[in-house]
Amino acid sequence: MAGTIGDLAKMSVLKLSKELFKNIKKLLTLEKDYLEQELVPRVKGLSPWIILATVGIIFLCLGLLCLIPSAILFLDTWFTPWASALLVALALIAMGIILGLIGAYNAKNSVSKAQDILKEVGEDLKCLKKK
Repeated sequence: MAGTIGDLAKMSVLKLSKELFKNIKKLLTLEKDYLEQELVPRVKGLSPWIILATVGIIFLCLGLLCLIPSAILFLDTWFTPWASALLVALALIAMGIILGLIGAYNAKNSVSKAQDILKEVGEDLKCLKKK
C-alpha cells in the first residue's frame, strides 16, 4: 500500500487501480467482520425475546378465537342461535373484506413506487452505458 501522497504521484494508473481494488476488498472484509462482531451477539440475545413475543401473539390469537363463540352466545339472548352465528360470521367477513381491500390498495401503491424506482435505475444504467 502506498504510504504518502508523493508515493501516489509516482505510481502508474494501473498500480493505483490495483491498490484501489485491494483497499476496497479490505474495507468490505472489515465491514463484514464488524457486522458479525456487532450484530450476531445482539441477534442471539434477542432470540428468547422473539420466541416469547411469538408465544404471546399465539395466546392473543387463541383468546380472540374464544371471543367468537362468546359473541354468538351473547347474541343468543336476543336472536335464535343460527341468526347469532350468521351475524358474527357476516361481521367477520365484512372486517376481512375491509382489511383485505386496504392491504391490496397499499400493496398496489408500494408496487407502483418500486416500479418507478426500477425505471429510474434503468434510466441511470442506460446513461452509464451511453457514456
